[in-house]
Amino acid sequence: MFDRTGRLWVGLEVEYSVQSYWDGRWQTYVQPAGTRTVRAMAEDKTGRVWLGTTDGRLLRVDGTSLVDETASTLKNPKPIRALYAADDGSLWIGYANAGLGRLHQGKFFLATRQHGLGDESICGIAADENGGVWLTTERGIFEVRSRELEAVAAGRDDHLLAMPLGLDE
Repeated sequence: MFDRTGRLWVGLEVEYSVQSYWDGRWQTYVQPAGTRTVRAMAEDKTGRVWLGTTDGRLLRVDGTSLVDETASTLKNPKPIRALYAADDGSLWIGYANAGLGRLHQGKFFLATRQHGLGDESICGIAADENGGVWLTTERGIFEVRSRELEAVAAGRDDHLLAMPLGLDE
């Protein structure tokens, strides 16, 4: 991933570390003991870089170290496959077989099929300029309106509509 300054971020399986490359130099960030491969990365609107691992750990880059933010999310971590930093400051987390998490202002919410998601194995998250959030899953692609996701996550609604595109039944 390239961040807004042009720095390249790379997750490595060897010694479970993350490296950044900027201005001709590599910087290594050693992951906390016991963490696995980084599979997802995102930069939020404040410039913080977030990392998700295959063992469900959510890490945040802080200076020259990584901070484990997993305790702010699922009690029983699931593999993180995708991260998306929204303009409102939310960090959306795509889990394998668990759903779509939202970390916003220190509060965590998990959207599942019970809330209307078409699948709980989220592989990718992207947003368009029209308020659509696109979720790639093991069963296909779904579009959800960002306002619906935010309303469910904030407790103003209990259901959202995930419109399928090319479902793999």
